[in-house]
Amino acid sequence: MTITYVNSAKEIAQFIIAIITIIGTIITAFRFIHKGQKNQRDGTVALLHDRIYQVCNFYIDREWVTVNDLRNLDYMYRPYHAMGGNDICTELVERCKKLPIKTDVDTR
Repeated sequence: MTITYVNSAKEIAQFIIAIITIIGTIITAFRFIHKGQKNQRDGTVALLHDRIYQVCNFYIDREWVTVNDLRNLDYMYRPYHAMGGNDICTELVERCKKLPIKTDVDTR
């Protein structure tokens, strides 16, 4: 095993600059990845918001839901809410939960 010693202040400065450059590159990469993840999350929230908004308004206009309608709505709403979705959809989902529930036989 060979131990190498730094011989001058110039070499120390070059080494420090190299380390700072590497750290800066790593930080830039993390910021880029984080921004991409945030954009994906925001896009997913937007798609879920649109779908929840549309389906809730359909159920409210129809004035009834099925158990499967509510399950499907909950399946979309839980991740939407966990990702920071807003209160507009929360209010609509709560309104849908209060609608009369019909069985599949009643809907024919």
